[in-house]
Amino acid sequence: MKFSTRFALGVTQVTLLLGCTKAVIAGPINIFASTSGTLHSDRHTFEIHTDQSDSQQDTLQSKKSSDQNIEALYSQALKHAAEGSLEMAIATYDELLKLSPNYKDAKARLQVVREQLEERQLADWLESEYAIGLALLKAHDWTRAVVTFENILEVDRGFRDARRRLAEAKRGLEKDSSEIITARYYADGIASMNQNDLGRALAAFEKLKSINPTYRNVASLIDEIESTVGQKARAVTLAGIDSLYRIGMAAQEKQDWVQAVVAFEKVQVLQPSYRDVVERLSLTRAHLNQSDAFHSASASELWSSPLYVGAAMVGLVVIPLLGIVVLSPNARARYHLLRGRYAVAAEIYERMLARHPERAKLYSALANLYLLLGRHDERALKVYKTTLELNLSNRNRDELNSIVAQQFLSEGRTDSEAIEVLEGALREHQRKQRAVVKGGSSAIAQ
Repeated sequence: MKFSTRFALGVTQVTLLLGCTKAVIAGPINIFASTSGTLHSDRHTFEIHTDQSDSQQDTLQSKKSSDQNIEALYSQALKHAAEGSLEMAIATYDELLKLSPNYKDAKARLQVVREQLEERQLADWLESEYAIGLALLKAHDWTRAVVTFENILEVDRGFRDARRRLAEAKRGLEKDSSEIITARYYADGIASMNQNDLGRALAAFEKLKSINPTYRNVASLIDEIESTVGQKARAVTLAGIDSLYRIGMAAQEKQDWVQAVVAFEKVQVLQPSYRDVVERLSLTRAHLNQSDAFHSASASELWSSPLYVGAAMVGLVVIPLLGIVVLSPNARARYHLLRGRYAVAAEIYERMLARHPERAKLYSALANLYLLLGRHDERALKVYKTTLELNLSNRNRDELNSIVAQQFLSEGRTDSEAIEVLEGALREHQRKQRAVVKGGSSAIAQ
């Protein structure tokens, strides 16, 4: 073979060898590049999923932590209540309900604990007053002992042996001369006034006045105390009149006539000439007359009357000003009325009527209490009839007429008194019918 031919053959082999070498080297490089790209993509996807998982885990962990915190508060509140730490229990329940307003039975338990605290505070006050009363008996301070034990019995008629202790104090009083007794009451009243204890001062002066109405300046001192109490009451209540007025306006806009009437009546009791309350009250009453609710005779409607609203507002204002020390019989009656002790309040008014039968307004107040108690007995009927005969102002006059008339009908009475009552009941019924018809006509015209 010639040299040129062999040389060409050699070049060809070298070329083939180089080509094969490049292919061998390029293969792994391309594979690595492809693999690297895939790994980079997978890493990015992994990082996204990891972030989402961490976020969800944080949310679950936060919720779990919140639930555990709420459960811990609930358990702590139960523990405080069981241990008698009622103030701590109330504070813990309040904190819990801020985080979870509807958690289990927390609201109900909070109400129970609050009632328990109120009962405990009342029991503590009774125990404190009882201890004071015993000390006064030991010191032969009969006048203050009588006032103290009477205050206890007004709140709890069966408290310990307070009734026996009161009798003991009264026996002690009987042994003292009239002058000594009146002097002690007077000194006790003056000392209480100097200490700004107006409730105890008024109680002492009223006792003194019942013994000797002309003793020194006792009458003017009683007037001074009642005036001071009235001024304080007005100062406190004026701040809430505007709030009541706004409540009435809001109820009027919602056409909640019962709520509107109650609110405007409270305003009128506290300040009769406030803004346009007279016109608004008249309007809301007219709307209420057209509703079925106007004809119900439930206890809640009795509370919407000016008498009870007035009693409630005066009680809510005066009692905090003077402390729980019971004031005059009227104030004590209102205190029991506010606490729903209608029978006790009625007994106080009965005693007041027995001592002062000339006070006609007491009949109307007692009549309303008997209505709340659902009484139709002989004594209640006598009070109802007296209220009607004296033509005393009473929003429940229709009901009083109806009760007395039904009683006369059941007895088959045909005397002049029975006929007069029946005619009065008939006139009231006709008046109501005319008012309903007139109200309906006005509504149609509008």
